[in-house]
Parts: sequence; structure tokens; C-alpha cells
Amino acid sequence: MLNDGKPTILPDGRLLAHFEQTPPMSTYLVAFVLTDYECITNRTLNNITVNVCGRREAMIKGEGDLALEIGTAVLIYFEQSYNVPYPFSKCDHFAIPDFAA
Repeated sequence: MLNDGKPTILPDGRLLAHFEQTPPMSTYLVAFVLTDYECITNRTLNNITVNVCGRREAMIKGEGDLALEIGTAVLIYFEQSYNVPYPFSKCDHFAIPDFAA
């Protein structure tokens, strides 16, 4: 996440952005997504932001609604079941066409 909320435009037109330090995590949990996806957002009981992002036309049709509902509920369930708070400020889910993982 951006540390200060917005990038700075440098005199030569490039953008400078400062990000929060990434907490230690397994490398298979990291992904870089550079696209023009639409996102819908929800929050857990502990104010964790849950995002579901996908192709604009799919999100407009509501195709991400169930994923957002389940993603939020699962995060809450595991926090309560294990009595361990989710350590990050957000949890992002991306629907990527033709991507099997």
C-alpha cells in the first residue's frame, strides 16, 4: 500500500511512490497485478479491508459479489477459530481469466 496515499510527480514527469514496508511472508503469497481492474470492497469486524478485483464488465454484472462475501467471512472465521488476528491491513483477491493456480 502507498505509504502516504499518493505518488509525487517529479519534474521530469515520472512518478515517485513510497510504500509501506512489506511484512515477512512466503514468496508464493505475493503477486504483482498491473491492470485496469475494477474492485469491490468490504471490511471485517477488525477493520481489515477485503478487496475483490476483476474485469470491469464482470464486476458490473456482480460476478465478484459472492467472492467478496465468502472472502470476508472466511477471514473472520479463521481469526475467530484460531484466536489469531490477521496481521495485514488488507486482503486482495484478483479474478484472472484463464489462470489456473
